[in-house]
Amino acid sequence: MEKTTKYAFDKATALLATVSGTIFIGFLDPINWPKQIALLTIIPFIALAGYRAYKQSANVSSVNYQVRLLLLSIIFTITAIILAKFFENLSWTRILWGLWGRNNGLLTITSLFIVALSFSLMNHARTFGSKFLHSLELASVIFCSYGLVQWLGSDPVNWSQSNQVFSFFGNTNFASAMFALSASCFLLLLVFEKSNLVLRLIRLTFFGISMGLIVATKSIQGLGAILIVGLLTLFIWLNIVSLVKKLIFLACAGFLGIFVFLGTLGFGPLGNVIGQYTVQLRYQYWLTGIRIGETSPIWGVGVDSYGDHFRTYRSQALAERTSIDLVTNNAHNVFVQAFATLGILGLIAVLIPVLIGVFISFKTLLSDTSSNIDKGIASVFLALWSMSIFSIDNISIAVWNYAFLGLVLALRTREIKDSLDSPIRVKRSQPDIDVKRYIALLFSGILFATGWYSSYPDRSTQKFLATQVDPQNSGAVSTRVNEISKVAQSPSVLEIEYWYLASELNKTNRFSELFAILDLSLTRYPNDFGLLDLSAGFREQRGQQVQAIPFRERQLRIEQRHPRVWLSYAYDLRAAGRLSEARAAFEKMKEFQVFLTQDIRDQIPQIEKDFDSIPSGN
Repeated sequence: MEKTTKYAFDKATALLATVSGTIFIGFLDPINWPKQIALLTIIPFIALAGYRAYKQSANVSSVNYQVRLLLLSIIFTITAIILAKFFENLSWTRILWGLWGRNNGLLTITSLFIVALSFSLMNHARTFGSKFLHSLELASVIFCSYGLVQWLGSDPVNWSQSNQVFSFFGNTNFASAMFALSASCFLLLLVFEKSNLVLRLIRLTFFGISMGLIVATKSIQGLGAILIVGLLTLFIWLNIVSLVKKLIFLACAGFLGIFVFLGTLGFGPLGNVIGQYTVQLRYQYWLTGIRIGETSPIWGVGVDSYGDHFRTYRSQALAERTSIDLVTNNAHNVFVQAFATLGILGLIAVLIPVLIGVFISFKTLLSDTSSNIDKGIASVFLALWSMSIFSIDNISIAVWNYAFLGLVLALRTREIKDSLDSPIRVKRSQPDIDVKRYIALLFSGILFATGWYSSYPDRSTQKFLATQVDPQNSGAVSTRVNEISKVAQSPSVLEIEYWYLASELNKTNRFSELFAILDLSLTRYPNDFGLLDLSAGFREQRGQQVQAIPFRERQLRIEQRHPRVWLSYAYDLRAAGRLSEARAAFEKMKEFQVFLTQDIRDQIPQIEKDFDSIPSGN
């Protein structure tokens, strides 16, 4: 029976759109956890589509470089992650699933490279680029429509972030990037595809809505991306014949981009005009990430573990400029993040394919034989990966980054034969039962079940927060304690889930169980500053200052400039009778008064009196 690969061409993009648009209110993290599960669920079908495209290629050897390149990226990434597991003592939960709210663990990273590989294999036919943009266009209509609803103040979902436009993406920066991608899609199809007047008006309308939503997010990411796509679309539309004139146009656009880039960082002639405080902070995050990576340059400090080391390696100037408690768990630069967490191996895995993609993109833009759609795809690729200099590998956007990476890599070796412009058909000898599709369905079910099971602590924590227990009802309290203890024992509990579980358990006044859960959490996440703070703070509240001392000491090894921790440590040492050490800790606290909040600073004279009686010597 004759079958086509129309499934691969028409539906692969829709699967990615499903990932970007997936949300589930029943999660503590209703944005990223569901998207990660969705990504794992669809990845077998994406891989199947890529495999079929590979087998049906008229010249398999022509696409082997793409396969080798991206498979090497996967191998380098896995190697870095496994090495970090043994040398950095990471939990398997962190390795597989990543950090809560980021979800950039091994499963996500591997899935993204599979997306790139599969789309590179599917893009050997001239028609696929157009099919891809059409599917993306439909998804963009949905994304922009929900964003418009939020913009108009009619969101049916009661999100915690009120009066913000973020569509399905949970963050205005990510939404801005997605709206820029949507605007780019509408623009390319509007300019380079012939269509009837009604369809052109619809595209023009949604292009305008996308641009309005970018402005509504108040994020510079989307504006930068659409500026790049807009300039390159103009370049393509002008259809400049002379190679010299093409190079001059691109050079001028490049210099403009460099000036704008430096200006947002506060450098150069535009620094005082367009300098962005948040972007300048990102520059400091990059420097911190480089310092983190230098501590373990081969394999990094561990996948998604930037935040565990940020406090230790950030500069004094950054801490003073922001706040001692204002921290980040990501470098906000995909390449710096890769170096910090996965070392040189991880950096090579990401950087080399992207650099090759950049080379191919400019080659395509300068070509006289490439189609306008292919040139448009190259333009969007350059815009998306330019944003990655300032942004995070968020799943919502990352799936498109890697899809466009795959599309661009395929432009180098695409088979330009008329026979490939029509739907590719498999051999007639193929059996009626599509075994490969059933295998993909089986793996999809296994991965979905794995993700759903692993998200059990997140969903349970959300339920605990949503349902309060009367502390006077001993039966209800016991039930809640047992439920929390059961969830805490799960192998897939993430750091912030432990934080919430402990906070909820504290309300029940069952402190033995509380301390047991906190001790368990620190065996899995020994460098989590927040969990150490809870472990010490709850003990201090219970009058167990002596027991709190080891946790304060561990905090100070992570961040030795934190005055509040030094002060608590001083009181704990005084309670333990270690008076000279207490006095020394108090004096250390005074060195970092600049980081104290004003209310604590006002209490310093009284605190000074508390320690006046403590001898300064031994």
